[in-house]
Amino acid sequence: MDIALVKAELRAAVRDLSDRGLMHAAQWASELLAASIPTSTVRTFSRAETDADAAEEDLFLLVKSCLDLREYKRASLLAKNAVGPKLTFIRLYAVYMSGEQQKEDRQMEIGGALERAAVHKPELPKLKRDLELLHTSGQLDAFGLYLYGIILQALDNKSDARAALVASVSAFPCHWSAWRALEMLCSDRDQLM
Repeated sequence: MDIALVKAELRAAVRDLSDRGLMHAAQWASELLAASIPTSTVRTFSRAETDADAAEEDLFLLVKSCLDLREYKRASLLAKNAVGPKLTFIRLYAVYMSGEQQKEDRQMEIGGALERAAVHKPELPKLKRDLELLHTSGQLDAFGLYLYGIILQALDNKSDARAALVASVSAFPCHWSAWRALEMLCSDRDQLM
């Protein structure tokens, strides 16, 4: 049995299943991939990768499948030792989304509109500190800057949120969510400059 071939087939299966919205099947395939035996050199998607690159890609597929299934805590735990920008973003985004999910659950339990609006989000200050460290050291890509911006916005730090979101859309202009978040912070065009 050629392990490299099996891994390549599993990677392709995860992408095909995920593309079609078959999230549970994609997660199953990604768990098989993450649990498979490492090989010295794996040939995938027409480029040679080292074990570390392949392991990071396999972990990404598993974490992404958890994110797709709204298993945010599991996604963040699986990616806790991530070093690459994509997995770092997904880990921090999963923490943020887990907090949003908990907030929605708490809001459903609370009766009045005023009480629902005042639901506390305890994960935000820690996320802000983590993202601030990455930002200060220049380790945030456009997506990390977007997340930093929405965290700052949620903490009512509008000027810094605006700066992070402008940097995000400058680095990746096709990120519609960043543009929408920026729109919420700007009352006129001059604030974008």
